[in-house]
Amino acid sequence: MKQWTIISILFIWIEEESRLSKGSTKKKSTRDYRAYGPGWFCFVFRFGLEENAHDITFIIYKNMTLISFFGCTFIAFGPAFSMFVLTVAPDAQQVIVLISSAFFWLLSLLASSIWWTTIIPLKKYLAFTLFFSVAFQELFRFALWMVLRKAEEGLITMTNSHSPLRKLQFHYVSGLGFGLMSGLFSMVNILADITGPGTVGLYGDNQYFVVVSAFLTNCIILLHTFWGIVMFEALDMKKWFHVFIVFASHVLFSGLTLLNKQQMFWPALLVGYVTVVVMAIWSFHSVGGSFKNLRKSLSSENESTLQ
Repeated sequence: MKQWTIISILFIWIEEESRLSKGSTKKKSTRDYRAYGPGWFCFVFRFGLEENAHDITFIIYKNMTLISFFGCTFIAFGPAFSMFVLTVAPDAQQVIVLISSAFFWLLSLLASSIWWTTIIPLKKYLAFTLFFSVAFQELFRFALWMVLRKAEEGLITMTNSHSPLRKLQFHYVSGLGFGLMSGLFSMVNILADITGPGTVGLYGDNQYFVVVSAFLTNCIILLHTFWGIVMFEALDMKKWFHVFIVFASHVLFSGLTLLNKQQMFWPALLVGYVTVVVMAIWSFHSVGGSFKNLRKSLSSENESTLQ
């Protein structure tokens, strides 16, 4: 069956190249398969559609939307999935903490939904709903920190690992769980819609909407991860101004996504990824990292590799 597909694609490419080289702009009818050459006939034969040749176009568009689906899925969740596989999955306790943090994000979504249903006069103002949605997310992040603070000693005792890095790992995993659940709810409906039939960009819609949404989803997952590290460290050290910065940056990024309705994608993308870089550096320093130690560790790894 794969041979028929490859042969048909080759024939279609040859036919289209020859037609364009002759300057032909005449459109062919999708209902008359005899108007097409051997490439299209192979497609008809391959899928058993000799009597319904007009379904060929649907098949091609369906394959194209599936490619878009997988591409946007890897953009949105590829980095987070890699982080999960490499740093979280080998440790059962970290998996439990990640699931717990995802559950707390769901609780924040439930609280936001109840608030949105209760405040009837302001339901039509999306900015109002967004602000309180961010507030509930950060409130439940604080609740998660309180739960983890009581459970950390027991978790560390179970593994007999009293390394200070263990506590920081829980902070990192908590942020990643928040981000993964937030990203899933942000992107899952879009991914379901782009599986076809049809293509993005019809009826005046922006053709880059899905790709931009994928990059924004990746951005919010990374931001939640770094926000979790920064906020938990700030709560441990009672640095309330740092907590406010986390909340303010969350409100800023979420507010800029409201401009997507006017097809202004660049403010959210620009500010979002700049914030990712800033929060990544801040998280690195908050856990005790320094560029001097980073260079030293990289140089030692290079020396061990050469040896």
